[in-house]
Amino acid sequence: MSSEYFEEVQRKEITALLSDSPSLQSKLVECISKAYKDAIWYAHIETGLPEEDFPPDCL
Repeated sequence: MSSEYFEEVQRKEITALLSDSPSLQSKLVECISKAYKDAIWYAHIETGLPEEDFPPDCL
């Protein structure tokens, strides 16, 4: 299965979790920010590009 499939499944799961627990929304920006920093590191490792080449934040 493709990575796009897994990304869409994860999006749907996150949407369901937020719907079931609205209090989680207050943590969303913090979680996305941390996940994005992790993603930059993974992208750097996978591509060999310097981390500085990626936008500093996604929000």
